[in-house]
Amino acid sequence: MTFKELRSMTDFNQTQFASYFKIPLRTVQNWEGGVRQPPEYLMDLFIYKLRNEGLLTNTEAFSDKE
Repeated sequence: MTFKELRSMTDFNQTQFASYFKIPLRTVQNWEGGVRQPPEYLMDLFIYKLRNEGLLTNTEAFSDKE
């Protein structure tokens, strides 16, 4: 799963996502634009927090990872 796919599974736009996780907007833009990739452990933490706080709108993509 890409970062862009993960963010699209929330109701957050880039600015809201960056603000929610207290990371620079430019970092989110670079991750989505393919300039850089977030570390795998960070993606796991994003998924964990979003899932536990009920902020994912589509969790079918995670059924194979559980």
